[in-house]
Amino acid sequence: MSDYSIVMQKCTNGLPTILAIHHGWGGGVEKHIELLADIFADRVNYLLAFPSRDGLINLSLAQSMHKASLQFEPNTQRAELLEFLRNCNVRRLHIHHFFGNEHYLQSLSNELHLPFDFTVHDYHVLSPQPHLVGREGRFIGDDLGMFARCELVTFGIAPDRPSSLTEWQCKTRWLLAQASRVIVPSYDTFRRLERFFPELCGVIAAHPEVRRQSSTPTCIAPAPAGLPLRITLMGTIGPHKGAQVLAACAHISKSERLPLEFQVIGDVVDANRLRELAVKISGSYINSDLPRLLQEFDPHLIWFPAQCPETFSYTLSEGMSANLPLVVANIGALPERVGARPWTWIENWNNTPSEWIEFFLTIRERNFHQGAPPKPTGRPWEVTDEFYRRDYLDWITG
Repeated sequence: MSDYSIVMQKCTNGLPTILAIHHGWGGGVEKHIELLADIFADRVNYLLAFPSRDGLINLSLAQSMHKASLQFEPNTQRAELLEFLRNCNVRRLHIHHFFGNEHYLQSLSNELHLPFDFTVHDYHVLSPQPHLVGREGRFIGDDLGMFARCELVTFGIAPDRPSSLTEWQCKTRWLLAQASRVIVPSYDTFRRLERFFPELCGVIAAHPEVRRQSSTPTCIAPAPAGLPLRITLMGTIGPHKGAQVLAACAHISKSERLPLEFQVIGDVVDANRLRELAVKISGSYINSDLPRLLQEFDPHLIWFPAQCPETFSYTLSEGMSANLPLVVANIGALPERVGARPWTWIENWNNTPSEWIEFFLTIRERNFHQGAPPKPTGRPWEVTDEFYRRDYLDWITG
């Protein structure tokens, strides 16, 4: 059976189809889409659309074991694309990311005459630099003054660099203005967007997850006086996730022979250099490997030294589900998500490496040696995924 027939057979099964548009990079965006497709598999079909490097649109099925994939040139094959999507019973669009889709997405949406949802996974709608970081991979600040605006434009990832941040926001405003629902996964994300788009009317809803996180850590391993405190990062660690902070801390720890051991469950930039600094690195992993890796690495705590405001962080969810102590940077959605959680520290994201080292040595002695938890910080997180369970598919009738 041809790929065309496989996709068409699936999408003409009597269920409505959602066209989920994303950037094709994997990560949290793809995980979110896959979870939605699994949760609602008996109510809707999910047809995925993401760009190829040559500007084509790839279409594939979310829930299929077949690797069926179709390609369309979005401008010269527009009529064929529209006909195919209509034949697939596409009833709604869900835009998860528009990177790589800029050259066709707004006009395609208009020509389909269908409502769409827009989920905010990062700050690309606000800036051509989606993580709001500058040349050093660090957050450029909340005020977005003239220097910060130049940094965001200069180090943006957009194929066509705008002349200014204002021009960029004018080009992306339609996603917020025309969406039936703008779905935002945290209060922090909503506040950052509302500052520049005061007309924003969004639904604040946590991403659905396979399992709920425990609010009470149960795996508190003591750190005896003669052994190092094992500090573990998780996920794919680039500069905006704290790779440079990790390297600097590992350098200090090794040079001064401190009782601290740094580890990464996942990938990290400049891994060879970090291994020379005695950082233990697992390499990439799949979710089913995580319990085994956590047992092997046996961390005392999981550290999230984010250098940019995260909107949600599935990796934080994994850390919370591991029932281990957490240390998170006080930026983005991280602090609100761990509010009032026991055995959790919320620290300044802008700490120097020396300040981080001093902090880890202090909690090793004060908390892990003595088994004494820190005082919980903040309030319990009030954002839930109830919107998805109750309202996400309320447009389906009959």
